[in-house]
Amino acid sequence: MAAGDVGVAERRKRSHRMVVWMTQQRNVLVLAAIFAAVYVLGMEYGIKGYLTLGPAGLALRIAIMSAVFTVVGTAARTLGRAFAAKDHPILCRVAPTWNRRSVLVRAAAVLAVWAVWLVCFYPGSMGWDTFYQIYQWYPDNHPFTDSITGLPVEGYFLDTNPFFDTLVFGLFAYGSDLLFGWQNYGVFAYVTLQAFGLALMVSVLLASVGKWTDSKTARACAGAALLFVAFFPPTGIFAVTMTKDSLYAVFFLWYLYLYAEVARTKGTALSRRWFIVALTVACVLCSLTKKTGIYLVLLGAVVLLVVLRKQWVPIAVSVAPAALAMWFVLPVVVFPAFDVVQGSSSEVSAIAWQQTARYVTVHGEQVSPEDRQAIDDVLRWDTLAERYDPFCNDNVKQQADYEATPEQKAAYWKVWLRQGMSDPVCYLESIACTAAGYFVPCKTISIYSNTGSPLSHENTRISNPAFLEPLRLGATNLYWWLAGQAPTSWLFMICLYSFVIPSLCFAFCVRRFKTALLVLAPIAITLLVCVASPYSTGRYALPLFFAAPYLIALCSCRWEEARR
Repeated sequence: MAAGDVGVAERRKRSHRMVVWMTQQRNVLVLAAIFAAVYVLGMEYGIKGYLTLGPAGLALRIAIMSAVFTVVGTAARTLGRAFAAKDHPILCRVAPTWNRRSVLVRAAAVLAVWAVWLVCFYPGSMGWDTFYQIYQWYPDNHPFTDSITGLPVEGYFLDTNPFFDTLVFGLFAYGSDLLFGWQNYGVFAYVTLQAFGLALMVSVLLASVGKWTDSKTARACAGAALLFVAFFPPTGIFAVTMTKDSLYAVFFLWYLYLYAEVARTKGTALSRRWFIVALTVACVLCSLTKKTGIYLVLLGAVVLLVVLRKQWVPIAVSVAPAALAMWFVLPVVVFPAFDVVQGSSSEVSAIAWQQTARYVTVHGEQVSPEDRQAIDDVLRWDTLAERYDPFCNDNVKQQADYEATPEQKAAYWKVWLRQGMSDPVCYLESIACTAAGYFVPCKTISIYSNTGSPLSHENTRISNPAFLEPLRLGATNLYWWLAGQAPTSWLFMICLYSFVIPSLCFAFCVRRFKTALLVLAPIAITLLVCVASPYSTGRYALPLFFAAPYLIALCSCRWEEARR
């Protein structure tokens, strides 16, 4: 080749590299601007509850944060390139491969790490909801009142929390009490099984990354993800926490793996009978273990139908049993058989009630007497503005009038609609305040660190052993110390796993890995459900803490290609 031809080829390579670099920088700048806008607005609503900055102040802060996020994004991209450029033999050996022995060994290893939390928080942590579910099993505790409405419960069980969870928790706790005179053994057995289930599903997810590619970078990233899940305190502590969210996370991860298989095989997995059975069971269990699980299943099916129209039959077959279970089998067959009273619809209505409370706080003097009466019949007008908490709707929800007549509720909904049309921004701000913690670093992942002691009751025998109290307090203090230190505190922010990592993975997949975009659908639906929750808290986003490392490992399947 002549010297002139070599020079032309070299100049073309340099020109190509410059174009690629400029494109990458443009993408970083766009992402930085989006994150900056979300950050500035989210911190305003998530910390102050109201937008206090004017247009100029907002523009200035967004510009400053855009520059900051540009630097951070460029540094992260450089680190990612450096990681992909090297071999990581230790991490590759840590990563599970797609065979039974490898998956089980890694799951057992993760459970062994979590054994520290099993001992420190023996017999297992829980919150009020779980205690309340176990409480219902004891005949001496009846009659009891609904903890939300304050009204007497006319049945033996209450379905405010999923009845399936109440059955599972009660079988272990109450069953242990009947057999041994103590609930601790049953609770410990349950959280141990739950922890192993979570460890197993994490191992399965990370092993499945190898089905997408044989890239050493992806395998090393899967190994790093496994270590992160094993040693990250929130994942381990929630794994040994007896709560509906932890139980739901087990089946969510199962559902996510099957969903990813549909994406990887471009729908051909739905032609296998065993796969349809597995997906059907996952859909049913997701729906039974959490009230919002059915929305994940239905919306996930809609996405699949849009992408894979020709596979509508197996998709419908997989989802139908979940819908049948939730809207026919439970209310028509199971509830009457077990004397279960359905819970109130407050969780759904609470979003609207919170919006009304904000509207009254902002525009109270402009509300007509007729509208005041309609609001008062449902939400008690006199104290509504005082009860309004921008970051949580519990104060509004717990003092609502649950005995309002259908006519009074209908009148309220007309007022709600009319006020929303007059000031839709107010309604959006209401949601922004309660959901800000899922998008910006204003909420730390909180944990449950005790069992029984502050919730003791003579007919519910469960407690933390006194001789383990130093370990429990030490583990709790260590957790909050790590969550409060500048270098590590960002790792304990909810938004990192609910928004930041999924958003970055989405942006990467749009350019480099379009096949994997479908995997992000269950993640996006989960975030949407979190936005509709009463407040920002870690347990609502718990499945995403386990899924986020998997998403990074999945995207690493294309890191080497992106580097080239």
